[in-house]
Amino acid sequence: MNISKALIFENRAQYLKAIIIKIFLSLLVAKLFTYQGTFIGTLFLNYFTFSMFYFSLRIAKNYLIAVILLLGICIAIMLTNEYFHNGYSVEASNLFFMVFALFPFIYDLFIILWVTIKKIKLSQS
Repeated sequence: MNISKALIFENRAQYLKAIIIKIFLSLLVAKLFTYQGTFIGTLFLNYFTFSMFYFSLRIAKNYLIAVILLLGICIAIMLTNEYFHNGYSVEASNLFFMVFALFPFIYDLFIILWVTIKKIKLSQS
């Protein structure tokens, strides 16, 4: 494994800690406050929220700017949600938005699998 691949592996292994924290916080908040129709819906919404906060914090590297970015994202989501419920869009747009909300979970699942496969390969060599 060359140096650049080792650095990518190290960064993704560190990101794995953030994924575990996001999963734990999402489960905790979904258990305490079920404000969607189902527990799974609340869980994915919380995971999306924590992912957006982590993303905002990584971009800004400052808590105040991260909160401002997160508020901007939340306002955009609320306006989009209101736009959908007022009948201004078609059902396909709503489906696209649901896929967009699941994207952080799918990406984090990819990182977990990638790190696991690399650790297995390293232990075998």
